[in-house]
Amino acid sequence: APAPAPAAEPAPPAARQPDPAPPRSAPAPASGELHALPTRAEIQTAMDRVRPEIEQCGADARGYVARVRFTFVSSGRPTHAVVSGVSGQTASCIARVARGVRVPPFANDRMSVEFPFTL
Repeated sequence: APAPAPAAEPAPPAARQPDPAPPRSAPAPASGELHALPTRAEIQTAMDRVRPEIEQCGADARGYVARVRFTFVSSGRPTHAVVSGVSGQTASCIARVARGVRVPPFANDRMSVEFPFTL
């Protein structure tokens, strides 16, 4: 009689793959086209990313509110960032940081939004 087959050893547990990173913005519409404009939440997220740098710019202006009027083009890049509510080096620093803000690309040609930053 043939020898019994050796008992199969259980396979080692598969290494758990990390979960994929969550999307950075809302998914695009099913058609694959861009949203007409970024959502309010996407704009808030973009502003929250630069808030610490803007607050550093306003270290000497605590309690003031710097309002930044952005004009974004469809790539999500700002073409203008005009600061009001503060002046001098504080305003210059905030404008420089604000020009680095990026929102998700969108279908319209441009979009303007004013955002307040409490210093």
